[in-house]
Amino acid sequence: MSEANSNRPKWLKAVDVPEGKSGDWEVKKTQKTNSKTGKTRRNTHLICCRHTIMADIDSEFLGLDPFYEHLKGQILITGLGLGVAVQGALDHPAVEHVTVVEISPDVITLVGGHYQERYGNRLTIVQADAHIWEPPKGVKYDAAWHDIWPTETHACANDWLEVKNLQRHYEPWCVWQGSWPKDAIERDKAAKAQTSTTVPES
Repeated sequence: MSEANSNRPKWLKAVDVPEGKSGDWEVKKTQKTNSKTGKTRRNTHLICCRHTIMADIDSEFLGLDPFYEHLKGQILITGLGLGVAVQGALDHPAVEHVTVVEISPDVITLVGGHYQERYGNRLTIVQADAHIWEPPKGVKYDAAWHDIWPTETHACANDWLEVKNLQRHYEPWCVWQGSWPKDAIERDKAAKAQTSTTVPES
């Protein structure tokens, strides 16, 4: 997380997953210094087949704002990625345990072990297809966050049909559910609509 995002809650911080490669996947560090301000921005990227799937940039944290508002108790996350949502959840004092469902064994190899070592038995990582995996009998999650789409275009296809189907699948086990990028886009639209309807003072 860059210095520009200093208004984020104190318990949120940039990820520190080490660089590495597994199959078609790679974790890579970058840094760039602003020639005007002299400030250096350091980021971690998750790359697949030479294409960046995600990075711990400011917009990634902002997109998780709806999720942060529901952090407590038992949490379900579909899609491990760089672990931005996982770290944010497990660093929150009200969260007891996080279950992550990730389909790629390479992503689990690159990223999962880092968090498993840090958080121990507060974290469970399940290698499975989030569309068909079902939680154990009797389990109830206080909140779930879904982030299994490589791009916004994939998630938006067919009027969010895949997002809706995924949330419908987990509805029996979750008190609240949110997803990237649907919640972030809807939140942005609402903010823009409020701004456009605000009458400036004369």
